[in-house]
Amino acid sequence: MYAQFVHSIASVGLTDRLPDGKKKKLKLKRKRSISVRYGDYAGKSRESLRSGRILFEAECFNSSVSRLYYAMFQMSVAILIKLGISSPKKGEYGHAWVQAAVAQVVIRGRKLLPGRMASFLPDAIKLREEADYGTANISKKVCRRNLDKVVEFIQKMEDILL
Repeated sequence: MYAQFVHSIASVGLTDRLPDGKKKKLKLKRKRSISVRYGDYAGKSRESLRSGRILFEAECFNSSVSRLYYAMFQMSVAILIKLGISSPKKGEYGHAWVQAAVAQVVIRGRKLLPGRMASFLPDAIKLREEADYGTANISKKVCRRNLDKVVEFIQKMEDILL
């Protein structure tokens, strides 16, 4: 899995430590239209967060959890674009790749977010999948905790964008 990750983010521009302790220099690819694209994703993220809050207030907890995950995901894509980190599939940002890139580059590599936030995206997608595809309903308490994490995550990411 780690080797696939290193291969999939080989355009990331960091020195990365491999499991055997050796360092590997990763390359950085910069995009020309960065400012427009990251702003687009940040705008979508803000809209998803607003939608998630509205759905929470309407007690639509399953739908709220889904929108809140996408708020985090879209803001994560915005940050990766802002940092000049491109997807291996030109312009396509898969969920697993974004989660791995945020954890490995934004949190562990560049230390732009606290380490405890490395689990926020993976936890949120599990919750979203449970809400969208599972048979049980998401409780108000679980949704509230998720909303609080999402707000914290997005506020920290917004600070990076500024």
